[in-house]
Amino acid sequence: MTFGPTQESGARARRVDVATEDMAVDVHLQVLAEFYTALLEGIQTTAEALGYYFVEAVAGEGDQPLPEALEKALAWGLANARRQDLYGLATVEQLDDDVESGYAPRFVRSILKALRVRGLILLAEPGAAEKLKAPERITPDEMLRLTDAFVQALKP
Repeated sequence: MTFGPTQESGARARRVDVATEDMAVDVHLQVLAEFYTALLEGIQTTAEALGYYFVEAVAGEGDQPLPEALEKALAWGLANARRQDLYGLATVEQLDDDVESGYAPRFVRSILKALRVRGLILLAEPGAAEKLKAPERITPDEMLRLTDAFVQALKP
C-alpha cells in the first residue's frame, strides 16, 4: 500500500477556493447590485403606474414633497420586494406592518435621496397629482395591483 501524492483529475484537480475575502467582496457587490437593480426597477414601475417619472433635474426644479399616497405605494412595493426576495411571499398584513413601522417609507426616502444626489427626481405628469390627492382613492385592490407590477418588474 502506498501513501504518497496521487494524480488528481477532473473537477477536483480544477477546483477553486471561493471562500476568500476577495471573492466575498466580489460576490457581495454583485448580489447587492442585482438586489438594488430590482428595487429600482420596481420603484420605477410603481411610480410610472401612478403617473410619476424619474427625470434629470434642471435649474429651478427643487425638491418637492413626496405625496403621502405615492410614498405609501412605493413603500408597499419595496416591502413586497423585500419579502418576496427573502420568503417568496408576502401578506397584506405583513406589508402593512412594514409600512406602518416606518421601515419601508424610510427605505424609499433613502433611495430617492440617493437618486437625488445623482441629479434624478420624480416628476409628475399632468393629472398625476389629482390621482393621488385623496389617499382613500387608492384602494387595497389598487395597491395590490401596483405591488404586483412591482413584483413583475423584479422577475428576470
